[in-house]
This record gives sequence, structure tokens and C-alpha cells, in this order.
Amino acid sequence: MGLLAIETTGPIGSVALYNNEKFSEMATETEMSHLKEIVPLCNKLLLREAVATKELEAIAVDVGPGSFTGIRIGVVTVKTMAQLLNIPVIPVNSIEVWREKALDITEDFEAVAVIYNARRGQVYGGIYGKNEEEIMPAGAYMLTDIIDKLKEKNIQKVRFFGDGIDAYEEDIAGAEKLNGVEISFACVEDRYQGAEMLLRYVMRRKADLKALSYEQVEPCYMREAEAMVRLREGTMGKSNGK
Repeated sequence: MGLLAIETTGPIGSVALYNNEKFSEMATETEMSHLKEIVPLCNKLLLREAVATKELEAIAVDVGPGSFTGIRIGVVTVKTMAQLLNIPVIPVNSIEVWREKALDITEDFEAVAVIYNARRGQVYGGIYGKNEEEIMPAGAYMLTDIIDKLKEKNIQKVRFFGDGIDAYEEDIAGAEKLNGVEISFACVEDRYQGAEMLLRYVMRRKADLKALSYEQVEPCYMREAEAMVRLREGTMGKSNGK
């Protein structure tokens, strides 16, 4: 039996399959093309690996946080597929996936910080120490909150992960409160969400994760959509910078 995973919360969408003790993955060719590419990509991967949809036992999906549009596409796609195939869904929080991955590949650092770009100086993220210590729980924060927490805890060596690096690397590196702190940013290969990373997390944590019916699966946005905030503030259509 196979397990399929769909990742659409970041700029690049991807799908992964676990079957016969083997992981395989395919990704979209262009950024933010999830709506157009993610379903055909699932079909291509299953065809390439010679796995029929009837052989799937469940579908895992990243329910967020991340791109609001990406989350919606991923959740709706998986719920539809699960309903049609009559199989359960395993919803996973993207920050929890990164928490485990970041700690696993990071050595000689006191802490790792996971940050996704939530715009307007905001991030989704958390800060974690060795032995899975939760220094700052997963949530929606201002970037300055992350910096303040690192200062408060007197962290001297920290490594950042997530697409928030693209937007805020200069702000973090130049933060006065982090003077003297050894800061590292994940390389591009280890910076973004991926379906295989999600699927490997699911396989390690399968006993602890809940498989739900498609009706029970809900997105994890963590905050109100920016469009709704700007509409309420009367700033719709104006440039917002980062």
C-alpha cells in the first residue's frame, strides 16, 4: 500500500510517494503554479512509479501555515481526492515538520529558528533548542518578536530555516539586538518546504499522527488573510513592501 503527500504552502509545490519502502518526489516547474500543476503532478508521479490510486492507503497534506492560496489549494485538492478514493487524510503542520528537520541537520548551534514570510514584517515560525526544547512555540509573530526572544534567551548561535529568509535575511543580519550572535541561514536546498520532507516526517511520526476523514481536515492559517486586513484598513491596491 502507498502513501501520497502533497505540499503547496510554499513557492514550489511538490508531491511525494512512499511505496515498497521507497520515497519518490516530483516538484512544480514554476513558482506558485499549484492550481495548474499539482493534480497533474500527482498523476505523473503515480504513473512513473506504477502505483494505482486504489493502492493508496492515505494522503498526507501540509495544512499550513504558509501561503494562504497555497494552503487552500492543497487542502481542497486532498479533501477531494480522499473523498473520491474513500481514504483518510493525514494533516500536518508545516512548522512541526521543519522543527524536526532543522534540528536533525543542524549541529553546533544553540537554537534553530523556523520562519515563513507572512508579509508586513510578520512571520509564521518558532524557535527550538537542542533536545527539541521549545524556546518559542509555533505561531504568528512580528519578526522583531523572534529577534527579541533570541536576545532574551541570550542565544549565541542560531540557524534560520524557511522562506522567510528570502524576505528578511538582511533585517536579521543587521539587527542591533543580535550583535555578536553567530547567525547562519540555511542554503537554498534546505530552505523550502517539500513533499518528501513532509512524507518522511509522517512515516517517522505515523503512530502519533491522526488520520482523519476528509470532512474533518481544516487549514491552519494562524492569522487573517492579508487581503482581508488591507480591505478593512482601506489600503487595498496600495503597495505593501515586504
